[in-house]
Amino acid sequence: MKPKNQFGLLQLATLLAQSRLDFFAEGKFWRIRSIPLKNKLNLTLAGLDHVIRRTTTLSRPTGLMLEPADVCNLDCTGCWTNDSGHKHQNRYLSEAHFDKILKDLGDYLNIIWLWGWGEPFLNPNIYSMIRKAREKNIVVISSTNANIHWDEDALEALVQSGLSKLIV
Repeated sequence: MKPKNQFGLLQLATLLAQSRLDFFAEGKFWRIRSIPLKNKLNLTLAGLDHVIRRTTTLSRPTGLMLEPADVCNLDCTGCWTNDSGHKHQNRYLSEAHFDKILKDLGDYLNIIWLWGWGEPFLNPNIYSMIRKAREKNIVVISSTNANIHWDEDALEALVQSGLSKLIV
């Protein structure tokens, strides 16, 4: 048996016996404890999908990347958010849409990345979204260019949101 598969079997045994998942993402090891049965079953299916290399998965997503804002406060050369051909209103992921995503997939997700081309912290609902995901025991990682004004209230909201990791 390949070492990679041995690690996968060890992870599966730990997941089922101890309701714990250890994984590596964004340069850090993460440990999620108290994993609900529905999530355990989904992770087992995801592992099976990976081992037998299924092209149509049995599992639901275990991780999700969402773009909270497709607008940026910088004017970087070559960035499509500032391209003259990018002709649409600045858009933000609505809290209602985020809530629907959590309702549909939240029981299966272990990690959410909140970033894309835009500056995530321009979305006025970002702190609430992070908090809601963290309440479901989902690791939340976001990124920022750190060129926005964070007053004390915003900084407090960031800390209180429970954000797992901030990449600057």
